[in-house]
Amino acid sequence: MKVNKKLISIVASVVQTIAVVALVLITIFSFAYKLPILSGLGFTFYSVVSGSMEPTIPTGSMIYSGSFKLDDLKKGDIITFSLTDKDGRSSIVTHRIDDVRKADIITFSSDKKMQKTTKVSFVTKGDANGSTDLEEILPNQILGKYQWKIPKLGYVAMFAQTQTGFVLLVVLPALVLIVWEVISVVLHFKNKYEKESQEKIEKLKQELETRQKKKVKKTKVKTKIRKNKK
Repeated sequence: MKVNKKLISIVASVVQTIAVVALVLITIFSFAYKLPILSGLGFTFYSVVSGSMEPTIPTGSMIYSGSFKLDDLKKGDIITFSLTDKDGRSSIVTHRIDDVRKADIITFSSDKKMQKTTKVSFVTKGDANGSTDLEEILPNQILGKYQWKIPKLGYVAMFAQTQTGFVLLVVLPALVLIVWEVISVVLHFKNKYEKESQEKIEKLKQELETRQKKKVKKTKVKTKIRKNKK
């Protein structure tokens, strides 16, 4: 029985750890890019909702786009960038760089000194698209350079971002883990109290037995003394 209880405890601990890790990963994959603190730490995961990059990046994939050096970006690299349409709605796109364009801009300062700056922009294209994107991408629009993907996981992240998915994949598991932890703490203190109580009872029994033996021994001594007097 002791072995079974220990085995059950180990299995429960492993299941709890897996559940916590899964909950944390789902939260990071689904919402990290929306949280400045997490995105600042490099947790930049995105769900692919279209097939514009197939077969390289299938629809429903979860991708990671990490840090990059602007000067190192070249034709053939895949980048994730933000777009804003004429109505002010923003979207996130992951496409391949089709061309890097550089233009020298010459300006003059107030003291008539010439200043030369280089404007860099990127022409992008989806692998499955027949033509390049209409809008050139500026450096401040780039969110990261594509590193790797996990097929199908994007569907889970997208579902988690819905109200129903958030409840089923984040809120409900979190509540279950909290209740589980509370029950574990209560059972721990209950077992500890029962063990201490049992130890006290055993100690009292031993003390009573010792006293009883001493009492019986004294009685025998008194009886022997009386016999000797007679």
